[in-house]
Amino acid sequence: MFEERVNEHFDTLVSQGRGHMPHRNRTRKPHLREGARSTACVAFLGLAYSLACGEERQERDAAPPTVRLNSQQITRSTGAGGAEDPSILKTADGRIWIAWFDRDQAGKCHLWCKNSRDGKTWSDPIQVTRNPEGDNWYPSMIQAADGTLCLAWWSGRTGNGEIWFSESASGKEWSDPIRITNNLGHDWCPSLVQAGDGTLWIAWGASESKGKNKDIWVTRSIDRKQWSQPRGVLHSELSEDFPSLVPYGPKGVRMAYCAYTYRGEEIISLGNDSAEIYLVESEDGSSWSKPIRLTENATVDLLPSLVNEPRGDLSVFWTSSATDPFGDTVGLWMSKGKRSKLYRITSYAGEDYSPKVIRTGEGVYWTAWVSNQSGKRNIWAGSFRSTELK
Repeated sequence: MFEERVNEHFDTLVSQGRGHMPHRNRTRKPHLREGARSTACVAFLGLAYSLACGEERQERDAAPPTVRLNSQQITRSTGAGGAEDPSILKTADGRIWIAWFDRDQAGKCHLWCKNSRDGKTWSDPIQVTRNPEGDNWYPSMIQAADGTLCLAWWSGRTGNGEIWFSESASGKEWSDPIRITNNLGHDWCPSLVQAGDGTLWIAWGASESKGKNKDIWVTRSIDRKQWSQPRGVLHSELSEDFPSLVPYGPKGVRMAYCAYTYRGEEIISLGNDSAEIYLVESEDGSSWSKPIRLTENATVDLLPSLVNEPRGDLSVFWTSSATDPFGDTVGLWMSKGKRSKLYRITSYAGEDYSPKVIRTGEGVYWTAWVSNQSGKRNIWAGSFRSTELK
């Protein structure tokens, strides 16, 4: 249970200063200074929930070893700004699916997806959204227990950012979108999951009106057609955003999210170094555990990706600038109360951010993220084993 103390706060990986990071806005996603070495950090922490509250912190290596990441470019964006916001899943037939948004030549944003049976050869891109306004971002795609592909995302098609939902039997033809939210504030970055009892949950960050602190909001559905009234669930003095859900127990969920001090930004600035990662859990969507803070440092920590591990352990991946002024991709995990040393995941000297991670086997992971290593932001993906180093 989350009432058990999880871990001493994830301490500062380096005590040196951090570089300037520009504001994140609707047309420019989390990234670090252009032209500079700016690999965003993806850190993961496998949590053993029987940790003793007084566990001592392990020292970090100054130069962490690098995990062997077998990566490839998934998209070839031709629009201004490139492709962003990946979602990744493995379906029951063993295929890897990736969804993302891309901008066309006119600047309109639409959702796309593709799949691969072997992780090497990929299908042609399938266009998911076709509304004339475009303006579709941040997909979260899962496969329900009955085999249906389900998708939640953000869209500004009504003139205000709202959360929408659609489903498909094959991934080629999608149902008419269902509008999930109707809010005067800013709804953003949904996370979709199916709990053990079959109920679908969607969580997202939103403010009740523009210019206010954000809270995490949640809705649920049994039949994927009728959705419960959205409700804010955390109500802290901080602004909360970027939730990531995984199933927990017979009918509940666990959720990682980013919390930060609101400084007037509609979407958090990468210069806002108050951003930290937290964990909570709920069995019914109404009552939530006390948040467990995973990070506590003078760096930016946001965009978490949560992964269930065997025996009740949990891995958390997120974007951070923790290891140097421009950021690196690093990782660590815990098992039975012991913390591993740091491992570096990516080594490109440029933008790498917004990771989504799934576990596909014993110690094997697939990840999709945004990178500009091709000269423009595109979706990259690859697999790695936690035990294989360069």
